[in-house]
Amino acid sequence: IWSIYFPITEVKPEWKSIPYGYPLKNQQIYVLDEWGEECPIGVPGELHIGGKGVAAGYLNEEEKTKAAFINHRLGYLYKTGDYGVMRQEGYVDFLGRKDSQVKIRGHRVELGEIEHCINHLPNIHQSVVADYSDSHGEKQLCGYIVADEAVELAEIKRELAKYLPDYMIPAQFIQVDEIPLSANGKVDRKLLP
Repeated sequence: IWSIYFPITEVKPEWKSIPYGYPLKNQQIYVLDEWGEECPIGVPGELHIGGKGVAAGYLNEEEKTKAAFINHRLGYLYKTGDYGVMRQEGYVDFLGRKDSQVKIRGHRVELGEIEHCINHLPNIHQSVVADYSDSHGEKQLCGYIVADEAVELAEIKRELAKYLPDYMIPAQFIQVDEIPLSANGKVDRKLLP
């Protein structure tokens, strides 16, 4: 099932990737916050699909269906488990999966939001953020970045501080030649140094 598309007529230099896109005909894409309210333009939230393309549920999976398909004031919606942000132009930018949420110092953090901010910094081509436990058992974040040239890691932290709260800024950064991928093309976090 596919619910979103983006016609590529140009590739803008400021894009780090092709936008996720617009809803297909007879479908709607909503960006909702944790209370089920629509997020304002430019504010990240969880992606929900509405309209004629929404399935009745998962076959023979009652619990899974209850968790993912909801009756909402906007209609019958499917909670995708993806995070994104609605842009002024009406398309969605993809930010990552719900299952990439971690808890840092009591705050729920979406790793895709941090990656999105890092990817918009100059000279950064790609990034992945992962959590780890330090020697005291405290959860920390580490940012892995791919860039054409050596980057000043302290400068990355200074730039991110303009957009993110302190607890969302990775404690350390590691510059890598490439992000390791699994056979199905997803980031293989087990292979990150």
